[in-house]
Amino acid sequence: MGFDFLEDLQPLSDSELRDVLTQAGMKQGHSLRTIRLLLQNQGPSSHDIPLAVPMHGTASAPALTTKIPSAAPTAPPAPRPIMLAAPTAPSSRADLDVPLLARTSATTATAAAGASADAVSADGYKAPVPPPLTPGAGYSRKGKILLFFATIAVIGAAVAITRPHGRGAPTKLPGIAEVQTLINLRDGNGMSSCKTLGWQCLKSGMTLAEAKACSPDGVTFDSQSGSVSELSLAQCGLTGTIPSFAANTELTYLDLDTNQLTGTIPSFAANTALDHLDLSNNQLTGTIPSFAANTELTYLDLDTNQLTGTIPSFAANTNLDYLDLTYNKLTGPIPSFAANTALETLYLSENQLTGKIPDFSKNLALGVLDLCINQLTGSVPSFAANTVLTKLYLNQNKLTGEIPDFSKNLALQDLRLHENQLTGTIPLFEANTALQVLGLGENKLTGKIPDFSKNLALQDLQLCSNKLTGPIPSFAANTALEYVNLSSNQLTGKIPSFAANTALEELYLSTNQLTGISSWCTDTSDRPDGCNVDVCSSRSRAFLRELPPALRGKHGTVAVN
Repeated sequence: MGFDFLEDLQPLSDSELRDVLTQAGMKQGHSLRTIRLLLQNQGPSSHDIPLAVPMHGTASAPALTTKIPSAAPTAPPAPRPIMLAAPTAPSSRADLDVPLLARTSATTATAAAGASADAVSADGYKAPVPPPLTPGAGYSRKGKILLFFATIAVIGAAVAITRPHGRGAPTKLPGIAEVQTLINLRDGNGMSSCKTLGWQCLKSGMTLAEAKACSPDGVTFDSQSGSVSELSLAQCGLTGTIPSFAANTELTYLDLDTNQLTGTIPSFAANTALDHLDLSNNQLTGTIPSFAANTELTYLDLDTNQLTGTIPSFAANTNLDYLDLTYNKLTGPIPSFAANTALETLYLSENQLTGKIPDFSKNLALGVLDLCINQLTGSVPSFAANTVLTKLYLNQNKLTGEIPDFSKNLALQDLRLHENQLTGTIPLFEANTALQVLGLGENKLTGKIPDFSKNLALQDLQLCSNKLTGPIPSFAANTALEYVNLSSNQLTGKIPSFAANTALEELYLSTNQLTGISSWCTDTSDRPDGCNVDVCSSRSRAFLRELPPALRGKHGTVAVN
């Protein structure tokens, strides 16, 4: 419909416009401003539709002109739709000059000759609707104006009804509840050791925009929605319990580690955007809640608390790549992590976990696995599929059986299986050229010490308290060695030279059946101060006389047992 007759509205005064608006059933306050705005803009285009409130009893709102996108954001509740009755054609042009509300009286013969029937809504309200007109086809000025207003009202109602609802709506509440969460955290948990810049500025009833203007330290507001997206208050001296963050639905990052928080871990089911959660180094108790609703979660650190119960399933958290539950009081078996194919780091050490080590062959991204200091039983499974594994800590459990083959784990740097009940011989680690730490002590291993000449990166070798036999091999190629413990075995023969091992700081060879010594520290200038040398056996204290004098001086100490 064209509105080329808008120039007819120009001469009307405000009082005349109000009169016409009243007849059209439209609110005067904002509609008058809308019409004036339209007159300044020379009428609406096909994309700019003035939204008015066409029905009596509908809440008034500021006038606005809005673009109608293909998928508009969520709008406020739509006004009651106008129900149009099929009008009859006007009997004459003169009828158009009669006030609209008078023409719609259905009790007169004049109305039967040409007036429109009133539309009746569900609540009994009669909405006046003008008869159909041909724009600009010889109608009076007032008739054109009424037609113009009614058309705007119908279009405005249609836009409000059809506007889609969804995420990203501009009608989002100002976030008073989100700000109140921050205030509760400040007032209920204290912030004795933290920078509190901007926190005292926060007041109840503040909007997100007002809170952002305070610039509270450790709080990040999303650049688009304005909501709290990140909260980092580590080492702030927080006390009390962790408040609910259910109002902060767009929270992605929460770090409250190293405080004095107590109580249980609240549910974060409402925080579906949560990506990073760190509650470590507190005094939290109770069980670990389910994080099944937090499908975006990639990082979860709950270590060094007093959590009890079993480890829940994290099968729904398929994006999880870091999980740390160490230093708690967790019991029961280790659940399967087969669904967590993105998992890179898993720390479950120093708990009271029982049962067998689960299969990790599906976790191809796994780089660090720490299950030490628990009560795990069974054998050490194969980790041949975990080709990027760099650190494996299974020490101080109750594992039995033989040491599996690690020749496929070329990235392996740190392997600790000590203090278990492993049997059999020590396998070759020739393929593990990146290996730096090998801990196999305090088991029931037998046989000879294998050749480590290919492990040039080896720094720490612990094979003590086994049943190893035979001579000590040469470690001349292992120039990076810093610590060697071969004590409490059944080794025989002479001690080889360690002169090439200039980085060696600790050497333990006691409680064996060694019979002689070779010079291994001929150049005392290469030896570090405080070198700890334990080469003596309680069976042969006379062996002490064969040690180089330099080892008894400032360059080294000798332990005799």
